[in-house]
Amino acid sequence: MAIAGVGGLWGTAFWSADLIRSLLSDLPDTVRRQDASLVFLVQQVGAGLGMYVFAVFTERTSRRLAFAISFVLAFLSVQGFFHFTHSFRDAMIWAPIMGFCTLGPFCGYTVYFPELFPTRLRATGCGFCYNVGRILAAIAPFTLGGLAGSLGGLGPAVSVVSCIYVLGLLALPFAPETRGQPLPE
Repeated sequence: MAIAGVGGLWGTAFWSADLIRSLLSDLPDTVRRQDASLVFLVQQVGAGLGMYVFAVFTERTSRRLAFAISFVLAFLSVQGFFHFTHSFRDAMIWAPIMGFCTLGPFCGYTVYFPELFPTRLRATGCGFCYNVGRILAAIAPFTLGGLAGSLGGLGPAVSVVSCIYVLGLLALPFAPETRGQPLPE
């Protein structure tokens, strides 16, 4: 599940500024950089809200349902941003949505991973899950770069790389539900 969230974020969503800079290529470099930074800032505002909503939602429903919905929404929002953003205005609409959807699972990792391990292994188990996810997810940006060249741009490459969210969905049936359970001792 960590591979899916981190790989999806690093391999797709964090490339939003590159898309904006390429869309605004006719503008002066300083304006392009400012606009790309503004889009990324708005994306992060959406991300903060998404993490908060994820925490509330997972407490009211279940961990597995929250992750499932989050992975589906992350996939859809990434597709929307990279396929329907044709102007700065479009980016300002899609960026907070994509930020909201792609960073929600990160809140979930801090809630869910500690609930999986007994006290004596909790820090090690959480660190292992998250960091192995990060190590394996590091392949995603390289994959995006290679695919962007061979498929003709960021849009088609993102379509392929964002399928990593499906990996998260496939892992969910094997993930124990921990909501309402005491921490393992």
